[in-house]
Amino acid sequence: MTEENNENTVVDMLLSRNVEEAVDSESMILETQKRVWGALKKGYEYSGIVDESEAYLRKHVFSKLDMVVLYVDLVGSTTMALEMPSEKIAIIISSFAQEMAAVIRQHHGYVLKFVGDAVIGYFVAEGNSLLTADNAVNCAKSMNTVIQKGINPILNQYDYPDLMVKIGVDFGQNIVVRYGADEINSHVDLMGPAMNIAAKIQNMAKPNQILIGSDVCKRLHPNSQKDFQQIIWKNDEWKYRSRLTGDIYHVFENRCPHAGTPLNMLGDKFLSIDGTYLLCRTHGALFDKISGKCVGGPCKGEYLRSIAFEVRDGALYSL
Repeated sequence: MTEENNENTVVDMLLSRNVEEAVDSESMILETQKRVWGALKKGYEYSGIVDESEAYLRKHVFSKLDMVVLYVDLVGSTTMALEMPSEKIAIIISSFAQEMAAVIRQHHGYVLKFVGDAVIGYFVAEGNSLLTADNAVNCAKSMNTVIQKGINPILNQYDYPDLMVKIGVDFGQNIVVRYGADEINSHVDLMGPAMNIAAKIQNMAKPNQILIGSDVCKRLHPNSQKDFQQIIWKNDEWKYRSRLTGDIYHVFENRCPHAGTPLNMLGDKFLSIDGTYLLCRTHGALFDKISGKCVGGPCKGEYLRSIAFEVRDGALYSL
């Protein structure tokens, strides 16, 4: 058995072992909705973050650490600020930041800091960079889920616009720096290539898109790697080169090679907002729930393919 196969086997074991510890997405969404609703309706205030990150960094000042860095940035906040009351914008952005921080912690990461309407997290590779990469990418996917299924439905009830984010993720060695001689009060931060590239990758992402660096992608479990494809940049859109090889550093997107749609956008939402029609979230087509006929969109007049099925032991089986 090769070393790579050994590593993947280890990840398989760890992932299976952590099934009971996996994030319960339904509970996470419900808790998010309660907190966001409470913040908008009743002035609910988040309890704040336990500053585990600062304590961890202070223990490792001037150490070089292998880690995955994640940047998540809110799209369109400037426009929102011009169109909505400032107190509501403050609540929405604060709620967004705190919810993203919660997702980072739930996926075994640290929250480095809040920068305006962006949140920066990191996941230290303590002995297994493969599992760390999977944790970080799953965290990014969960962020989109929390926003689309947790935060946005509450905002829609108040006729506020949907939130969208851009996410960039990269792996590399960063150094812990301390600005000053005071070991207790001097500011601590991270510095290194992964911090820089993750920020640049995030800046290149489209709304609701996750972009990951090559050093992250190659560490993902094979099942997770299938969710990403390499981006072919046009002209001089991307000029950054790998420090190890000198070649252009590849970036991968979570976009379906067939339909070109973000893989995390579909989820389990099949109905239009009013529940009247089945909705294709790739091209926006609307279908009658009974007949399957397309009543609006690019395939108007056509029908969904019907499949015969039977129920056995509480599960559906096609015939």
